[in-house]
Amino acid sequence: MAARVAPDDGALSRPLSSPGTAQAARRGGPLRLTILLLIFIAVPVILYGWFRTADADKRAIVLGTAQQQATLIATSLRPLLDRDDSSAVERIDAAVRGLAVEGRTLRVIRARPATGHDAEFLVASQPTATAAEFAAIRGKLREAERAGLDRQNCTGRSAIEARVGGASGDAEILAAAALVATPGSCWTILIGWSSAPFLASSLGRPYWRTREVGVAGAIYLAFIAIVLASLRGRTRKQNWAIPVYPTIPAPILGRVALPAAQALEHLPPPIELDLGAPFAELLDLRKHVADLVFQYHEDVTARGLSFSYEAIQPAAIRGTRSLVDGAVINLLDTVLAASRPGDVVRVVVRTEDGMPRLIVEDGGHAGAFDAEAAPDRGDIRHATWVAHRNVEAMGGRLDIKKQANGVSRFVASFPRPG
Repeated sequence: MAARVAPDDGALSRPLSSPGTAQAARRGGPLRLTILLLIFIAVPVILYGWFRTADADKRAIVLGTAQQQATLIATSLRPLLDRDDSSAVERIDAAVRGLAVEGRTLRVIRARPATGHDAEFLVASQPTATAAEFAAIRGKLREAERAGLDRQNCTGRSAIEARVGGASGDAEILAAAALVATPGSCWTILIGWSSAPFLASSLGRPYWRTREVGVAGAIYLAFIAIVLASLRGRTRKQNWAIPVYPTIPAPILGRVALPAAQALEHLPPPIELDLGAPFAELLDLRKHVADLVFQYHEDVTARGLSFSYEAIQPAAIRGTRSLVDGAVINLLDTVLAASRPGDVVRVVVRTEDGMPRLIVEDGGHAGAFDAEAAPDRGDIRHATWVAHRNVEAMGGRLDIKKQANGVSRFVASFPRPG
């Protein structure tokens, strides 16, 4: 029998071709979970690499601009730096105050290389730096020397990219330094930033510690949690709506001499699950059956069969779409498999004594469960078993009768919706 997908998916919404189908689905679960985990790991790693590369390019531009600013300021201060007298210090301080820009720090440091680094003086600073702050700045300059800042020969310029802490965290980022050599002295023009956008950037620290990465990581973790919760909820919903049954033993499938009713009696009982009560949905059995019958139109025509469908009034039942569709599809496939070209498959939905009923009859030539059926018709018995268990899971029952004219009649009776 060909497998068909019902309008609402569910584990029993199509006929089962073999008892191993459920086991195969369970074996595929770890593989799907592994693929999902690989995706969850690979996506952030790839995105992190892309954004870190883009951030590195942006940092290079920013630091290059800082070096140019330091060089321009050093050039403008050069006439004052060349003067070695006390009046030059006051003029340098006044010039630095005139160059002050909000959010930017500017320091002029004088060193005498011949006497060692201890002979260093903060000549001018905007904003004003305390002794502790100046000591921290000197420490960062020592690190920059080890990284390539040539203060011994007092030449060139260099990016520094170092953070200087304050009482409440990072207070400044030292960006670049330009060196000016004068007789007996080496001047360092130091550019930095103290504004919030620069302090929040990746300058002077690993990219993964930035605020953007933290926010993105939190959002991604929340997304993973939502997906996993959704999968867990879907699994619980399926477990609630669809009972789990043990595998049909091979002797049952191979027992072809038993009539249909006896074959059903020998099937193992379902594993009991807490389905909850009452069922949450009130469904129109007539509409569901009509939709499924329409899906079979092309297949029925190709087989040379035809449908006789009768449904005069709505028939409300309480259950789930997956259980209803699974029962109807397996009954239709069972009957179609036992019919011959020219047969009319009769489908009726009606309410009798307040109980909704679905009646399906085959053409009567072969019979769905003929005692002389071939040994390979275990698929038919299995499909009927699934339909039987789905109807039973909703509180109903499935009766099978072999009429005198050879027609196999399936009657699925459902309880009154509460």
